[in-house]
Amino acid sequence: MAAKRANKLTVLARVGGDPTAQDVVFLDDVVDLKKDKKVVDYNEIGKGLLGSKRSQVIEEWTTATVSLVTKIRSVDSTANEKPEIAQLFLMSGLDEEQQTDQDGNVTALLYTPSQNPKTGTIFIYLDGDKDVMEGVACDFRLSLVVGNYAKATFDAKGFITLVPVREPNPDVTEPTSEILWVKCATAVTIGGAEIPLKELELSMNSEIQQDFATKCTKINEITDYAPKITIKQILDKGNISHWQDIKEGVVREIKATLTNGTRTFELVAPACKLIDVNEPNNNGRLDLERTYVLENSAGANFSIIYKEET
Repeated sequence: MAAKRANKLTVLARVGGDPTAQDVVFLDDVVDLKKDKKVVDYNEIGKGLLGSKRSQVIEEWTTATVSLVTKIRSVDSTANEKPEIAQLFLMSGLDEEQQTDQDGNVTALLYTPSQNPKTGTIFIYLDGDKDVMEGVACDFRLSLVVGNYAKATFDAKGFITLVPVREPNPDVTEPTSEILWVKCATAVTIGGAEIPLKELELSMNSEIQQDFATKCTKINEITDYAPKITIKQILDKGNISHWQDIKEGVVREIKATLTNGTRTFELVAPACKLIDVNEPNNNGRLDLERTYVLENSAGANFSIIYKEET
């Protein structure tokens, strides 16, 4: 007997059809796929016996959740290259747009929250077993921690067949783009003032609603989202501007830029309102933690931009 190996894992994801080997998503860790079976309990009363409860599994109403943790990599947007997590961005309620110059040359790849979120399909191959998730919508988080690589986590939710099929893991090509690291060269600004960042997390906070009807009609969709950014930094002695901001309801822009040579990954949130402040003790030195709600500005709560600097 050979044990099933958790690290023999391949994940494919696509919006608008079944994914192929070109739609591979390389993960930071193994996945824990959770299937939630619809079980109906009922009683058989009439024989005068105890223990008359029965249960029935409704196979068609099987849902699944899985967290996909990925690394952020640089992208040559001018060569029409897209990040390997592009399809997961779409499933997370983001729109994709190529920006061009006056000559029609692509200069950047832009992702912004959508008013018409899409769903997709995810194939999960685990050591020769294939699970198919359909109608998938994701909630996602972007994490920037100094001294580590930039990371995106997609909490996927959708419908799934109860029993996997036996199918070998497909052959896929490993990415050649470099991982983006959060280091001293990384610039983070709030309202134009650069801050000594320790951690930053963007969370989409999507509400995902599932419905099931006759004729196997299945609906899984993002019905709303409320993006937030939480920042942790070193607290400068004498700095009380954050208390003034929360008191006065000041709205500021937050911008984070990661660079790998000429390739840049940028997060821009133009209208951030401070809703929570904390000054925790870090071994005798105070840190500053701030949470912002990202308001909709000019049709977008935030933008994720891949571009090539010249």
